[in-house]
Amino acid sequence: TKDAKSDISLVFGVITCLGGFLGVTVGSSVALMWRDGRGCFKRMKNPRADPYICAIGSLAAVPFMFAALQLFAPLIVVAWVSVFLAVTMMCLNWAIIVDVLLYVIVPTRRATASAIQIMFSHLFGDAISPYIIGVVSDGLRGSDNSAEAHYYSLQHAFYIPTFVLIISGAFFLVSSFYIVEDRRRASEEMHGAAFAVAVTAESGSATNSTATGLPG
Repeated sequence: TKDAKSDISLVFGVITCLGGFLGVTVGSSVALMWRDGRGCFKRMKNPRADPYICAIGSLAAVPFMFAALQLFAPLIVVAWVSVFLAVTMMCLNWAIIVDVLLYVIVPTRRATASAIQIMFSHLFGDAISPYIIGVVSDGLRGSDNSAEAHYYSLQHAFYIPTFVLIISGAFFLVSSFYIVEDRRRASEEMHGAAFAVAVTAESGSATNSTATGLPG
């Protein structure tokens, strides 16, 4: 019914907001403490903490997503809890990805890198995913227009993003092998550029002083 759809939309919206806020807060905080060796990670300092937390979030969301898809019909309350946990896990990487982007890219290229990252995340995420899920669901359902057919075809179609989470976790783990070196190279390039600017400024000051006959 229309009222039921409104209630579902409201519950899902609240869960998404709360899960997103919690995921971003927890993800960034834990990654920072683990990376710097603070708090409960005092003896576990790890420069690869950022991609590890992202990978953990993606992989940990998989069982909760799967549970939610299986339990919506028999145990809807448990399914909603699973959705909340899945959303929270998936949001662990939001702030971390931005942080990583800033420290592996030199300032002169950050705007371009951020634009590319945002474009691809939306292009292959919320822009095209509803269409893909809909096409797969319609293909699985065929000509059967019953409510049961609609439910199960959509349920099976949602296994696609669940599988994509596994791929996401794998890519984050792969990035952990390169992130330390990438950060070092970016830092060296930034410090080299800053040194060049300082030398240029000092040379210009010395030239001006010589031209005016003042001591440098």
